[in-house]
Amino acid sequence: QRKNIMLSGVLLITAGYDNKLYFWKPDSATTFRNCIHNESQPNQLVITKDRNQVAVAGNPKINFFDTDTRTRNPVATYQGHSSSVNEIGFNIDGRWMYSGSTDKTVKIWDLSDSGAQLEYKCNAEINTIQLHPNQAEMICGCEDGKIRLIDLVNNNVCLMEDIASDPVPIQSLTISPDGRSVATVNYDGVLRIGEITDNDSYSLNFHTSIVAHDTFITKCVISNDGQKIATSSADETTKIWNLDGELIKTLHGHKKWVWDCSFSADSNYILTGSSDQTAKLWDIDEGIIIRTYEHGSQISAVALNDLIIDDQYEDIDQV
Repeated sequence: QRKNIMLSGVLLITAGYDNKLYFWKPDSATTFRNCIHNESQPNQLVITKDRNQVAVAGNPKINFFDTDTRTRNPVATYQGHSSSVNEIGFNIDGRWMYSGSTDKTVKIWDLSDSGAQLEYKCNAEINTIQLHPNQAEMICGCEDGKIRLIDLVNNNVCLMEDIASDPVPIQSLTISPDGRSVATVNYDGVLRIGEITDNDSYSLNFHTSIVAHDTFITKCVISNDGQKIATSSADETTKIWNLDGELIKTLHGHKKWVWDCSFSADSNYILTGSSDQTAKLWDIDEGIIIRTYEHGSQISAVALNDLIIDDQYEDIDQV
């Protein structure tokens, strides 16, 4: 049974170059609230585990906004980076946050405190960073084309063994929920899929490298069920792949660059955001657009959280 993604409790948020966040009613595609992010366009949106706040990676600050009040301004701000914060995330219990920046550092933030408690220097601009599900390592994709491992237990940074490494900047990196698979994309449109091995030390073994798009890839995400990879691109499409690199579906509908994408909890739907000023919610199996959300400015980031109590779900055909 497919889950109804049109329920009122679903959080669907877009952010754009107008420096605004819009909160949407998924079914009617109307906004019920907006927030102001004055200092820069948002680079990323991440909804906290308790769904009470959304964190915004900006330049150079990280701002938090409440999701359930009328307050339009940030309720918390984290400062410490000297240039653009490209990606952020939280540990499993939501007590601390990590961030990677163009200033070549990764920072760890205790959310009960005001500043960064740890800093790791990586000697390259950090375009993308993910916390491994074991909560002990972080993996970074960098502007120099290299992948770096941050060992949180031993507090060190090292280059991961990667025989396929090349100097093309890595734009986005994603790790499967079970921690076994990794995918990266770069400026040349190449998708690489591999396995994370843990013998004496962590290493990456890439088994697939394909030209997934003819131009710049902006984002890659592994689905919550660990079965699909989404890649969004300057070619105006988002493509869905399996973990063997076989193309499942190409989603056509945007008219300009697609900058961001986010899977639903059951991995049957995906939200995309584009420079054409729209976000679109897709049924992946059918390859069709369910709703279009008109932001009114080029969209730089999207967020989707439909983790609602199971007995609130109903069959999608009833919508």
